Amino acid sequence: MFAKNRQIFLTAVFFLDAALLYAAWIGAYALRFYVLPVAAPLGVPPLSAYLWYGAVVVLISLLVLRTLRLYRSRRTSRLGAELTAIAQGMTIVMALTALGSFFLRGELARSVLLLFAVAGTGALWLHRLLIRLSLRLLRRQGRNLRHVVIVGTGPLALAVARKMKENPDFGFEVKGLVSPRAAESETTVGGIPVLGGVADFPALAERAGAELV
Repeated sequence: MFAKNRQIFLTAVFFLDAALLYAAWIGAYALRFYVLPVAAPLGVPPLSAYLWYGAVVVLISLLVLRTLRLYRSRRTSRLGAELTAIAQGMTIVMALTALGSFFLRGELARSVLLLFAVAGTGALWLHRLLIRLSLRLLRRQGRNLRHVVIVGTGPLALAVARKMKENPDFGFEVKGLVSPRAAESETTVGGIPVLGGVADFPALAERAGAELV
């Protein structure tokens, strides 16, 4: 499913992140000037200005997050590492925006920047958590799998296959092994079919529908 269209999926994640960040920015503005009982000595700035600033801030945020490689397949990465990267990215964004505010002579309220960083981080964390839970459910139902062939028939190859089987949340399905010895073709090793020898590798990988080797 998503394995065949992962670029579309990652693009959708990218644009949904953009929408969440923009909502977090507008929410931070509303929270600071209309909800929290904090005085605004210079008055309430016009929403139109913050709408424009928000578009710039969101663009910067996406560029920073992309630099941290958050818009590529993270099938085997830990959730904690991804959440940490998001927090680091939003910290960088807040620092860059604060620097921009300095050059704008304080037109951006620092409290809005802080609220945006907190709300944006929380929104992206929740987004990533929901994605992980949804993909885990799909993979445990046998969907969103990436087909794998493993070159080798020894203990290491079997250990890799066993590791993939023991961690279904990664979404890998081992289609078979590729033997360095043609004599092992059309047999099984450790209950895993041997698809053929290395000499026939390109053709047998294609027949198996392998996406990863």
